[in-house]
Amino acid sequence: CAQAGINPPETTCSSSAERRFQMSSPHEGGIHIALADGSARFIGENMSRAVLRALTTRAGDEVVGEF
Repeated sequence: CAQAGINPPETTCSSSAERRFQMSSPHEGGIHIALADGSARFIGENMSRAVLRALTTRAGDEVVGEF
């Protein structure tokens, strides 16, 4: 499930606990996320894993432009 990206099919998750930490949404095609500046954005399920990781972690000090 963790390797499936956004909105994985339920068959790729081995447990409900694993699904709980997966990014998912009832919105077709992606998810809405809240950002630290108070804004919200729609993230499409086809976004590359590298960009998604840069957006959702602070450990790598990545600089992400417009998305």
